[in-house]
Amino acid sequence: MKTRITNGFRNKSERTFVFIRYHIRSLFLFPRSGVTLLIVVVLAGAILSIGIGVFELAFGELLISGEAVDSFRAIMAADRGLEKLLYLDRVLDWDGSPAGCPGAGACTFEPDGTFPLGGDLCLALKLTREAGTANTTATSVGEVRCGNPIAGGKRALRVSYQKENPLVAGLVGYWAFNDAAVNPTSQTAADSSGNGNDGTLGSTAGGDVNDPEWTNLGGPNYALKFDGVDEYVSCGTSGFPAGSAARTVSAWFNVDSYPTARPTIAGYGNDAINSFGDFKLAVKNTGAVMVRYNGADTESAGGLITTSAWHHLVATYDGSIVELFLDGNEDPVASVARPLNTAATSCTIGRFTPTAGDTNYFDGCIEDVKVWNSVFDSAEISNEFSSYTPPASCEL
Repeated sequence: MKTRITNGFRNKSERTFVFIRYHIRSLFLFPRSGVTLLIVVVLAGAILSIGIGVFELAFGELLISGEAVDSFRAIMAADRGLEKLLYLDRVLDWDGSPAGCPGAGACTFEPDGTFPLGGDLCLALKLTREAGTANTTATSVGEVRCGNPIAGGKRALRVSYQKENPLVAGLVGYWAFNDAAVNPTSQTAADSSGNGNDGTLGSTAGGDVNDPEWTNLGGPNYALKFDGVDEYVSCGTSGFPAGSAARTVSAWFNVDSYPTARPTIAGYGNDAINSFGDFKLAVKNTGAVMVRYNGADTESAGGLITTSAWHHLVATYDGSIVELFLDGNEDPVASVARPLNTAATSCTIGRFTPTAGDTNYFDGCIEDVKVWNSVFDSAEISNEFSSYTPPASCEL
């Protein structure tokens, strides 16, 4: 566990003592916390009420990494020169449960009700998280007398921090395909990982016959619909794991039909450069899922997928073993040792390679394609699957 703190404290008292202690897995005070930050502020020689006057405890940066931290508690104390511990708890849940801000997307969450600060004071809290990052800000909406409207509250606490979210850490490519929410005729599928691996629809930066179509899944959520004939997306590969490096690749897909025996969903590589040089997710006309290397393939049993239904496919490689996960569950068959030598080039979505005769175009919808430079375990893959709920269908 490592924690970096940059903090500032501002109030009207002349003497302030700040003590910081760390408690790991304390079952007495904090039964759900993996790591608990306890801040005890002692104000000497001052009479200061948190609900009256000016009091601000601000953390410029708090970085906690290691195992996922389920909660933090900021403990403020200030009143009549005595130690007074005031507890504030908010579970920041990254595992897809309904509470808090699940997943890795943008989120603004205001819990119902308020948190007691002690006496008759309560604090209303708002959580916000940036899309595609682990940056979250917890801000007090204001202090109120418990039971009174929140609108009349005063500011009290601001906390900004970063936490290693496994759904974000190591993400080198992320195509959410929501670009049409801003520009309905967008020719770009933006990479939300921050690595600049933006995708281009079709064969040119302008509209052409190779462009897949944007399809709305509800609100600002979009997918790309491919015709299975000649439509695809080409994307960058900056930061992609090459050779035998560890990786995880995932995508949501909805098959309309099987125009070829092995339609390709998404992936990267080129075996014209290296033997076993591809790493691409695909489906098979038997209802199986697979990862293709074009030197050999790893595939599941048949009959696992049906047309016109959404599925989530993940392939991992730890340097020796390829594993497949469908809809959050590990496939019992598709776990195979392979000597991969992937070329970090030729990222494509909706087809296998540009090579004539082995294009294997995909017919249906593709959504939320991601590439990580690390290996997800089964729990992380289950979390990734649970972090997104697709609509019932994919219709233009």
